[in-house]
Amino acid sequence: MTNHKLLKNIAGGICGSFVSRNNDSAGYWAIGKLYSLASSMGVDSLRINIKPLDDGTQEPLLDFVAARYAAMLNRLISSSRVQPTIVTSVYIDVQFDVEDSNSTFIYWGVGGSRVLCKAVLVDRYGKEHFQIRRTTCDAHDPSRERRSVRRDGV
Repeated sequence: MTNHKLLKNIAGGICGSFVSRNNDSAGYWAIGKLYSLASSMGVDSLRINIKPLDDGTQEPLLDFVAARYAAMLNRLISSSRVQPTIVTSVYIDVQFDVEDSNSTFIYWGVGGSRVLCKAVLVDRYGKEHFQIRRTTCDAHDPSRERRSVRRDGV
């Protein structure tokens, strides 16, 4: 398999995990918490830098998610045939309240706002290898959500 395919597979693994219901922070779905954070900041998108990791964004949730996916990136790269030096930059872009009127994609979920997640790996030549996943979610509201027994995170 070529490096391009391997890097796209790694991006797909990161993106798929990111939109999954197993992406918890303090027992709640991290995407809902990120949506609340974006709303409180007055923005409709967030970028989470995984490689290189930021020294600290002043937002504990962003730092927690970045560290979690940096560890996942290291596991995925070490289990593939990709040399670690090939990947120079990795980030996840999350867009909330996405207008996809022309999209043929059916958003899974029972409601909420449309969310688009894009995981991008940039190689040493500057080429971007990415995967996109879509889902729906509402802003984090502990009074309406069940809390997982996994309580790590912020």
